[in-house]
Amino acid sequence: MKTYLLITLMLCISVYQWGFTLSTRNELALINTVYLQQSPDRFNSTALWQPELNINHDFNTDFNLGLNMRYLLKGDKTFSESSESSFLKGKAYRLWFKAEIPQTELRFGLQRLNFGSAQILRPLQWFDNLDPTDKLQQTEGVQALLLRHYFLNNANIWFWVIRGEGKQRGFMPVVTKEDTPEFGGRLQYPLSNGEIGLTINHRQKTEFFGLDTGAEDRIGFDARLDYGIGLWAESFVSKLAEPFGIAKYQAPVTIGADYTVSIGNGIYTLLETQLWSQADKSLSDIKKEYLTFAFSANYPYSILDTFLYYGIAKDNNDLSSHTLLWRRSYDHLSWDLGLFWDAGKQHKLYNSRGIKLLLSYIF
Repeated sequence: MKTYLLITLMLCISVYQWGFTLSTRNELALINTVYLQQSPDRFNSTALWQPELNINHDFNTDFNLGLNMRYLLKGDKTFSESSESSFLKGKAYRLWFKAEIPQTELRFGLQRLNFGSAQILRPLQWFDNLDPTDKLQQTEGVQALLLRHYFLNNANIWFWVIRGEGKQRGFMPVVTKEDTPEFGGRLQYPLSNGEIGLTINHRQKTEFFGLDTGAEDRIGFDARLDYGIGLWAESFVSKLAEPFGIAKYQAPVTIGADYTVSIGNGIYTLLETQLWSQADKSLSDIKKEYLTFAFSANYPYSILDTFLYYGIAKDNNDLSSHTLLWRRSYDHLSWDLGLFWDAGKQHKLYNSRGIKLLLSYIF
């Protein structure tokens, strides 16, 4: 923490001398959760502080340099009648440098990288762990070199190289082996009433619960169309070179739709269905593993208040999750009061239910 603050101070002094512009942002959050699935009940309290510094300089109308630094300081305390634990830790949350010329941006460093048209059941959740119920949208970044070019017709193309960290992202349990590269790219192309995207990625070395599964190639497709009702589809096919303990081919497909029902101030509704299929030897042998259904509804009761619902269920009964939120937002202060049942991600081995209060203040 002291080293981070010293580096930040030195940068501020240096860039000010060279005519760079500085901007800061701070986010404070307190999350209190009561879990009712255990006996005795368990209580968790988490405090977050995210200071952010942005440094930019326009050398001329055709060239811009920038730096984004965001630190995460997190304190956590969990206790019940029989036990108690706590920790305090800090780490760099975002730390990336950018260089821009007209229509082209290059970013290098610890950054957020996500894309795709699906909202809840996201096959293209390759580089993040975003939770749609999380107002803070917390997710660890990736250490990457990212190049993006935007064409005049609003099409854009991305290229990236990412350092593997051995961490699971999204639903795939196969992880990139630590300190090995993965690289890929994406093309997004606008349509008259929507957009389509094609994404590829190659990982040189992967692991499945510590077992070597070799290289992996992945190709993804997504599309969104608007006809009064919003429609979208998102999918990928992946191939492991040396599958061990897992199928060689994975092929999830999500289709979704959203529509605002004209009741009161308007109820925004969203429905997604995902079919997850896989094959052990050849794509011709692909078969269904399970179906997942997701539904959400959003009702803006007033300028300040919004009520939200999220529900996810699998056809094999492995997962059933329901979250109901009351969200109030002011200029700087906001809160979420939520009830959840069987909430959590698919990899959790226990059911949970409880009450959650999130307070957030941005300045």
